[in-house]
Amino acid sequence: MTLPIVTRYVRVEQDTSANGDGYDPPTWTVLAESVPAHIGSPTGSANGDRLVAVDATLYVEDTVPVPLNARVTDLATGDVYAIQWTQVVVGLGLDHRKCGINRISGSSGGA
Repeated sequence: MTLPIVTRYVRVEQDTSANGDGYDPPTWTVLAESVPAHIGSPTGSANGDRLVAVDATLYVEDTVPVPLNARVTDLATGDVYAIQWTQVVVGLGLDHRKCGINRISGSSGGA
């Protein structure tokens, strides 16, 4: 499936640190590079029994691996986002993955 709106390209990385020690820096492994994506306005979504607030919503093709402990980097701006929730949306030939994301580094958007 091709996304109907592609506004940027992103890199998806997963923390593959073996021990999970909070004092050691994470080891990031690239899962997907130069992924066509759209980052849009935030939408609320339930993650299990809780409501999760997010800064923005990421849309990618449904075949792109986006685990919950992943981070996404906007290749144009360098902004880095943490994945808060993810869901696959199917129907009408527009299957895609929708993810709630929070900015963890990058520009603030202010002047």
